[in-house]
Amino acid sequence: MATKQTEMILQFIKNNKESVTCSEAASNFKVSKTVINNLVSRYDLQGFLVPESGRGKIGVAAHLQGETRMQEPTKADMTRLRQICDERNLPFEKWGIWWDKTKDSSIAFYNREAIEREANHFQELIAEMKKHAPKYKKRKIDPTGEHMLVLPQADIHIGKWSTTLEVGSEYNSAIAVERAKQGTDELVSKGRAFGVKQFVLCIGNDILHTDNGKTTTSNTPQDTDGSWFSNFRLAKALYVSIIEQLALYGDVHLIFVPSNHDWRTGYALSEAVAAHFHNHPNVHPMVTERHRKYVVYGNNLMMFSHGDGAKEKDLHWHLATEASEAWSKTSHRYIYLGHLHHKIKKVQGHQNGLIEKDKIGFTEIDATVQAEADKDVNIEYVRSSSGSDSWHDRNGYTSKPAMEAFLHHHSAGQVARFTQWF
Repeated sequence: MATKQTEMILQFIKNNKESVTCSEAASNFKVSKTVINNLVSRYDLQGFLVPESGRGKIGVAAHLQGETRMQEPTKADMTRLRQICDERNLPFEKWGIWWDKTKDSSIAFYNREAIEREANHFQELIAEMKKHAPKYKKRKIDPTGEHMLVLPQADIHIGKWSTTLEVGSEYNSAIAVERAKQGTDELVSKGRAFGVKQFVLCIGNDILHTDNGKTTTSNTPQDTDGSWFSNFRLAKALYVSIIEQLALYGDVHLIFVPSNHDWRTGYALSEAVAAHFHNHPNVHPMVTERHRKYVVYGNNLMMFSHGDGAKEKDLHWHLATEASEAWSKTSHRYIYLGHLHHKIKKVQGHQNGLIEKDKIGFTEIDATVQAEADKDVNIEYVRSSSGSDSWHDRNGYTSKPAMEAFLHHHSAGQVARFTQWF
């Protein structure tokens, strides 16, 4: 499903939350009720939609208002579940989630112990991986370096597939990896000429094209190249190669950015990469579930997010509140986003706001707004190194592939940026 249609569906649900049902939302946009369910759950709304039983019964509205729920079962519920398990020869001791459905309602009961056990198992797996992490020697950092090089690396989309016959250019997993390596080499070479001692590398951020080999996290079908397993291995090897290269020259801060194509897989990949570098004294991972991450470098405060979550107009308020202490101690503030695959640069607090935007065949720049850029928060959507797929090309959402890096001086803020075109 296209991002625009997703936004339209979510807005429709919110605008009609007092009356709309799941079936009506699905019918209005000619999609299945499963799609509506997935979207509501995907966008931070807990629980699940219950079956509808006529006008006035619980539907999307109740879901948004929190009337549908997941809850722990009572003793009576557990007695009933045990009877069902006995009747059907099911292992009662191993249950994790139980949906109790009737014609009027559907309630999901969860086993807190099972959920905690699963979470602990994941942490145990990560801890075990860290035990086998390779040993790295600490690298001396150039004491004369005054800059941090920021590499957002958004929307690489390993596993995306397109052909020259259909979209005018070719893109596949091999090209995705090749461009990421080439782009990083060129950008690091340019940045190091100015004296760099710190690196920020965003990981996740739609590094993988799908969450299961076929669809995005929201079950949107994709044109794909290679298996999920092979693409996961390619992405891990790519990150290891890039991070080892960066760590030769300075400290590397890994920032996991959750994203819409690989919400789960991107997180698992990032945890695996962080575990690999557990014994590297120059690599510092920040892998958490938080949508927005913050980095302070001298007089710079930076937010990193994918760009598919909180509204753009509210981002600088999130920056000011979620990183309030850092806000009070810095005067250069930046928000780096991906998701859109083309350049958009804005400054908050200016009546026009737009500084730079990629159009079809050219980039529009407003130099008068640029002069205001250092007076408020800069919001920058970075370019993507991936090519257009069939759907985007058909609808005219095309842009020239590129990878970008941004040079920050510890006191003067962002002083340069570099672009590697493909």
